[in-house]
Amino acid sequence: MLQKRIVTLKPLARFYDLRWSCVFDAWRLRVQIQRQRVVSLGMDTDGLPLSSCVVMPDGSAAEIKRVNLPEGGNQKIAWEAIKPLFKDGAMGKPGAPPYRRCIELESAITQVASRLLCAPERRTERAREAITGLASRGVLGCNDGWLWTAK
Repeated sequence: MLQKRIVTLKPLARFYDLRWSCVFDAWRLRVQIQRQRVVSLGMDTDGLPLSSCVVMPDGSAAEIKRVNLPEGGNQKIAWEAIKPLFKDGAMGKPGAPPYRRCIELESAITQVASRLLCAPERRTERAREAITGLASRGVLGCNDGWLWTAK
């Protein structure tokens, strides 16, 4: 037996004719994200607009990927050390998304190195490794000496 249920999640901001819906297929136990669009069919005899709703599959949910959180001890310390710096960061740096706050890489390394619990001569090296690990896991973005959060 095939049962489908369509639930409208929310209208998109300021778009009258575009809605997201979630279709739950009970037989296959899966959820599909679909887009509902209002299609204008013309005018009726009284001059009122006629419209219909079209449901189309939406592939934008496949583009969303989960950001991995830091796993190693130094990465966790580094993440907790540089998170507050982003509140006062600058926007519009090269290579960064336009509305993401960015901080300088060197100031981040200095902040992380001050919190690490290793030998003082190794702190800068370990801080660089921790920030590089965060960038390779997708937690941070990096370009031209600037860091930004990926989420």
